[in-house]
Amino acid sequence: MKNATEQLTALRKVANHSYQTIAWPVKKDETWRRTPISLLEPESFTVATLVDNDEPTLGVLHQSYSAHVLIKDGHIQALTVSEAASSLGVKLLSLNKGIAEISWVVKDLETRVSQISDRFEAWHFSHLGLGVAVEVPAKAELENPIVIEIEENRPGVAIFPHIIVRLGALSTASVVVKYQSPDGVSLFVGSGIDYQVEEGANLQACEIQNLGNKSRHVDSSTLHMARDTHVWHLNASFGAMVTRTQGIFSLEGPGSQLKTNGIYLGCDTQHKDIRIVQNHEAPNTQSHALYKGALRDSSRTVFQGLIEVKPGANKTDAYLTNRNLILADGAKADSLPQLRIDTNDVKCSHGSTTGKVNEDEVFYLMARGFSRNEARLMIAEGLFAEIIDQAPVFLRMSLDSTIVRLLGGHG
Repeated sequence: MKNATEQLTALRKVANHSYQTIAWPVKKDETWRRTPISLLEPESFTVATLVDNDEPTLGVLHQSYSAHVLIKDGHIQALTVSEAASSLGVKLLSLNKGIAEISWVVKDLETRVSQISDRFEAWHFSHLGLGVAVEVPAKAELENPIVIEIEENRPGVAIFPHIIVRLGALSTASVVVKYQSPDGVSLFVGSGIDYQVEEGANLQACEIQNLGNKSRHVDSSTLHMARDTHVWHLNASFGAMVTRTQGIFSLEGPGSQLKTNGIYLGCDTQHKDIRIVQNHEAPNTQSHALYKGALRDSSRTVFQGLIEVKPGANKTDAYLTNRNLILADGAKADSLPQLRIDTNDVKCSHGSTTGKVNEDEVFYLMARGFSRNEARLMIAEGLFAEIIDQAPVFLRMSLDSTIVRLLGGHG
C-alpha cells in the first residue's frame, strides 16, 4: 500500500499530465468568455514551495469554535479541535495525514483529479498538498463552528489550498472558510473545497473571501448531498482584483434540500465571475439559489447560474435568482441564468434583475434627514439583508460591517 507521500505524488502526476495537455481557457469557452485569462496572469506568479505540514503548532482555541485551522504563508500554523468536538470523534488533519489516516480522503481526491475540466483545476491539483481534511462522524452535533482561515502575505506567489469536509449520517455542523491577504500584495490563490454530506446530515457552509486588492482568486468547489440532507450555503466575495469561482452543487439523494446564497461586491476596477450549477440527480429534491451583487466605480461582475435536472430526477423543485444593484455609471453586471432539464414533472424557474438605485427611495430617505450618500448606502445594505439575516449569528455583524466599509465610498 502506498504511503501518503506516494499517494499525493501519484495524484499530482495525473493532474500535471492534464495541465500539460490542456490549454488555458479562451474566449470560445462559453463559461470563460467574459473573463479574459490576461486578467488573471497565471504565468506571472511563482508557485510557492510546499512545506511539510505533518506537525503544525497547536494553537489556543477560540472558546466559540469547535475547531480551528490557520494556514498562513504556505503552511499550517494552527490545527486545533475542542475537547467537546474531540470527544464526539471529530477529526481535523493536514492533507498528508488525512490521506494516510482517513480512507475516504484519497478516494475523494482521485475522483476530483479524474474530473478535471480546465487548466486552472489541473494547475491546482498538480500542486496538491497544502490543506486539511475534516471529518465529522455520524450523529455528532456540533454547537460551535469549524473555522478554517487561509492567510497569505508573500508577494508574487501562487498557492493552492484544498479543503475536504465530510459530515457523517445524521450529523450537524457549521464550517466557515475565510481567505485573506493584505492590500498591495500581488498573489494568486487557486483554491478548492469539497463537501461530502452523508444521509440525513445538516450543514451550514460559509466561504468568505477578503483577499487584498492586488490578488487573484480562482476557486473550484463541489458539494455532494446524499438522501434527506439539508445544506445552507453562503459565498461572500468581497476582495481580490480578479475573482473566478465555480460551485457545483450535486443533489444525489432523494429528499435532499439546498439553499445556496451569494453576496458579491464590485469596487474600483474589480472583476468578478461567479458560476454555480444546481445539479439534480435524484427525484424529490429542492434547491433554491439567491445571489446578489452591488457594484460601484468601474467594476464588473459576471453571474452564471445553471439549474440542471438529470433523467429520472422527477419532482425536482428548483429556482435561481440573481439581483444586481448598479451604483455608478461605469459599473457593469452580466447575469446569465439557465435551465437544462432532461425529465418531466419538475418545477424549475430562474430570474434576474439589474438596475440602478431608485431615486424615489433616495428622496424619501433624504427627506427624513439622511444625506444622499447615507441614503444610497442604506438601500445597498438593504439588498443583502435577506441573506445576512439567515447567516450564522456570529457572522452577521462582520458581514454587515464589511459591506458598509466597501460601499460607503460611493457617490
